[in-house]
Amino acid sequence: MRGESGVSMIGRYRILGLIGRGGMGRVWRAFDTELGREVAVKELRLPDEIDDAERRQWYARAEREARAAARLRHPGIVALHDRVTGEDGRPWLVMELVAGRSLDAVIREDGPLPPERVADLGRQMLDALTTAHAHGIVHRDVKPANVLLDGDRAVLTDFGIAALDGDATITKSGVLIGTPAYMAPEQVRGRPATAASDLWSLGATLYAAVEGRPPFEGPTHGAIFVAIATEEPSPPEKAGPLADVLTALLQKDPESRATADDVRPRLAPARPAAPPAAPPRTEVLPSPGKTLVAGSERSGLGRRGRVAGIAAGVAVVLAVGTAFTVKGFSGGGAKPRVAASHSSLPPLPADGILDTGTAAAWGLAFSPDGKLLASADDGSTLRLWDTTTGAPVATLAHDTGDSEKSRHVVAFSPDGKILAAENAESQIQFWDVATRRVITTLGDPDGESAVSAAFSPDGRSLAVGVFRFGKNVSIDGRVRVWDVASRRLSFTTPMTNGFIDEPAFSPDSRTLAYGAGKSIRLWDVVQRKESGTIEAGRSVDAVAFSPDGGTIAATGPKTQVGTWDLASRTKRRDLAGGTSGRLAFSRDGRFLASSAEEGGSAVQIWDPGTGTKIRDLGGGSSFSVAVSPDAKVVAGGGPDGKIHLWRL
Repeated sequence: MRGESGVSMIGRYRILGLIGRGGMGRVWRAFDTELGREVAVKELRLPDEIDDAERRQWYARAEREARAAARLRHPGIVALHDRVTGEDGRPWLVMELVAGRSLDAVIREDGPLPPERVADLGRQMLDALTTAHAHGIVHRDVKPANVLLDGDRAVLTDFGIAALDGDATITKSGVLIGTPAYMAPEQVRGRPATAASDLWSLGATLYAAVEGRPPFEGPTHGAIFVAIATEEPSPPEKAGPLADVLTALLQKDPESRATADDVRPRLAPARPAAPPAAPPRTEVLPSPGKTLVAGSERSGLGRRGRVAGIAAGVAVVLAVGTAFTVKGFSGGGAKPRVAASHSSLPPLPADGILDTGTAAAWGLAFSPDGKLLASADDGSTLRLWDTTTGAPVATLAHDTGDSEKSRHVVAFSPDGKILAAENAESQIQFWDVATRRVITTLGDPDGESAVSAAFSPDGRSLAVGVFRFGKNVSIDGRVRVWDVASRRLSFTTPMTNGFIDEPAFSPDSRTLAYGAGKSIRLWDVVQRKESGTIEAGRSVDAVAFSPDGGTIAATGPKTQVGTWDLASRTKRRDLAGGTSGRLAFSRDGRFLASSAEEGGSAVQIWDPGTGTKIRDLGGGSSFSVAVSPDAKVVAGGGPDGKIHLWRL
């Protein structure tokens, strides 16, 4: 069968049928004859009036953009699989096939969407655009037709006209790049598109989603251009709490337009007021820098010491105490951000100390909106803290008084609605963050104990690192991957020697990585099978993916932090001085934070690109590390039961 494209095969891809078309090309459903899967194939089509020289420029641009787009690995961006050149020299892009309608089709067929739904879609699109902008890629054609809805997932597609280096909006042959109703004023005036232009188009897209029509309309392209350049949009009537967001994004002057950091918290889901916390003897935080209530002191065992103690039957008696303190927390003015040049930055003191009153603060996690910090500690207590004031929000689970029943695991789902946490029996429970209630407990048919957990970026899977005692009291570990929606076990990896302190999903949620002895194991989440191994040459407990998905950082007990290239599976560099602990990339990829369990600096901040240390945070040691979503705060939990906060 031959499609409208005039071809039945393009490379190894068999054309099945037309999905859609636009001004610059058509998208076809196709079948990958080698891998046995359906894909989407985009055909680039140029106007006949373009001369040969400009046609070659377009093809070169497409080649360049394909290489750039291939680096964009994010659940909100359609993945680019391949690039194929046709017999006539035209490039074809092979992409992930996303099931579901476009936002444009949903608006036309179902009408405007509720503001809450639009806010959720906007948040996902904003994260996708932020990832592209971090790679120097401007989309330039953000519009409802380029947003695909796959269940609750919003996927931005069609980076085919994206700009890498400020290309003009109109070519020398008069070909318009972009869709008039969603083009920013600066694009309409023929100026280069920027990240700010994408944010204007995001605002126009969200306006259309909630109002049912774009902010500017007209009978011709020219009329629309004049309206965008000279008129104000009609005030939204159905946007409710989104009205201010739309106004901020649709500012004509790019300098006055809201930034991604401005918009992200405004798109955060509304949370019901938290019930009043009721820990013993807790008072309201009077002002920054003041002490609340002193908690009892504890002494305890480390993670590995605790397990060894269980194996040997060692009884450790600790004082029981549930009160805690908040010391010296300051939510004050902005501090210098991590920059390309680090030598001129002043020393960074700890901005706050949250005292759990226990022997060790094991697990830490920021909520996706950055408003909450979850902590798990040696007293088996699970808490939520307000990151603005440093005050406790809620105690979800209280101290058991049993030193052998500490908690280590906390992880927020990407939408912030679920907190996965270890209970006193080392099982994983799902907590509803809004109601502060347990939704379910993930059972373990083999009686293994959970020691770590990570949600996939798309929120569909939860990877849980578990362990059990092998022969001669050795530690054997593996990963169990659960389906979040059904609460069912999807698959389990083979047993390996040692802890799996920190498994990690790639940004596109398709690859699971974890430490296995002296290697990094890679698993295909969709196929549920091992997809490769990276030989690290050292013990690996914890791993972390860079936001672009191209780099894996790994470390282990008493070993250096190192980075490896995922595509080639070769080492990039060792981070001199980086030692064992846990790892966390900032969401924008500017830095990597590592905790150190044995002396030195509590947390170390690295430039992952150069491998150089940016700075040391605090002294002593830290069992855990977390980076806030805006990359402005780093938290570290240590063996003294205190959570240290540093503001970057």
